[in-house]
Amino acid sequence: MKVSKVIAVAAAASMIMGSAFAEEFAFENEVSSDIVSVEKNGDETEKAFAGITEKVSAEYKSEKVDFKLEVEFDLAETDDEKKDLYLGKEGAGVSLDGYLEFRPVEMVTLGFHDYIFVDGGNLPIFDEDIPGADIGSNGFTVCLRPIEGLRLTSSVPMPAVFGDKLPLNFGVAYAYGDMFTAAAGVQNCLNDEIRSMGVFGTFNLGSVVDGFDMNLGLGFSMYENLDAAMESLSGDLPIAAKKLLTAVVEWNNDAFEIAAEYAGDFGAEKDDAEYDQYAALSVGVGINDMISVSLAGSVRADTSDAAADPLFGINPAVDFTFGNNTVSVGLDMAFSKETTGICFPVKWTYSF
Repeated sequence: MKVSKVIAVAAAASMIMGSAFAEEFAFENEVSSDIVSVEKNGDETEKAFAGITEKVSAEYKSEKVDFKLEVEFDLAETDDEKKDLYLGKEGAGVSLDGYLEFRPVEMVTLGFHDYIFVDGGNLPIFDEDIPGADIGSNGFTVCLRPIEGLRLTSSVPMPAVFGDKLPLNFGVAYAYGDMFTAAAGVQNCLNDEIRSMGVFGTFNLGSVVDGFDMNLGLGFSMYENLDAAMESLSGDLPIAAKKLLTAVVEWNNDAFEIAAEYAGDFGAEKDDAEYDQYAALSVGVGINDMISVSLAGSVRADTSDAAADPLFGINPAVDFTFGNNTVSVGLDMAFSKETTGICFPVKWTYSF
């Protein structure tokens, strides 16, 4: 999100908030680093400082207005041969993000957003949003709620060029209590060169089987030209995709949780040397009120004729929580037949 846009949103919010009654306020500060990254390719090994990221966010919610502002910057090395340290975001100084929602009447929401992802449109293990699950945009959105549980959205990303191919997005989402959700969206619907669309749903087994807290998610999305579309879409994909099927299963009780996720592309060319199949599994255990541990594993595969070597990932982590603070330490390792990459993520989060 551009700085000028966030400042405009903040100014609008300050005018609206003067007449709105504050109900909730949340603040979070997050400092994170991968410490050092080590990459081994054949007989060659490279090591590099992985940088430090500082992210601060503040969120306000009331009956009429919701508003969030997020600021992020890095301490990292430059990409040139000198490897100088710089503070900020390369080319941007700092990264500013956020959203504003205003509800003038009960059934209408006007908003400046950083995207609106529907339930079922997220791969939770590594927190990757699926671009086709966005029913908003990084721009201006109108949301209608004609009946309980139903949302109808129309959105224009910013900046927008009002020409033959105006960027225009539409979406619909419905939630039936805690039992299930269903949603569909079309992004860049007037531009057949970068159009994308998706349908997503979730079902909570715990709503029909008492004490069995399991959520199921399923999605299918299509991308005319993903490389071009990603310039105007948010979200992350673990694989290259044109016709993407995603599935998620999550189960948890008080001290134990497990998640499995899958993403597979069924529209890639046979000679594409890119990963088109992905699966991951994670298990988390709460040791006590302060300590929890987790282990995730993943694999990416290429089923095309080019057949790139499978890429495997292992990600153990430990979280320590005390008061308003959470400290996380872990290991991220990815390896294939010829290459290995390792880093050591640590994160401190303070929130209230």
